[in-house]
Amino acid sequence: MLIEDWKQAVDSKQLVLVLSTDMSKAFDSLSHSLTVKKLEAYGFGGRSLNLMRSFFDNRLNRVKMCDATSDWTKTVRRCPQRASFGPLLWNIYQNDMSAHVKNVNLTMYMLMITKCTSKEGTMKQ
Repeated sequence: MLIEDWKQAVDSKQLVLVLSTDMSKAFDSLSHSLTVKKLEAYGFGGRSLNLMRSFFDNRLNRVKMCDATSDWTKTVRRCPQRASFGPLLWNIYQNDMSAHVKNVNLTMYMLMITKCTSKEGTMKQ
């Protein structure tokens, strides 16, 4: 669909620009409180918002490299890793950017590529 839109625009002599960014650390910048406020602005109710707050609140994180392990620290930003709805939360967090760009057909999406390993080797999803 997206590629077809680009083809039609080029055929109509319109300008097509593509901006591709590396968002590998995007989830590390996700503000918990701002995400909950955005969900509230989209009409999510009290129970749903409380569920999201409990998902974000009082999360601890630490890093382990080889035999060294850091101390536990409270996480105040970031989407918990392996969260199945992480890309959805990121899209909600950043999607109002398109409201500030006028007279443009702006399409944004989040593509998440993960790397899986198995005994047979490495495969990409």
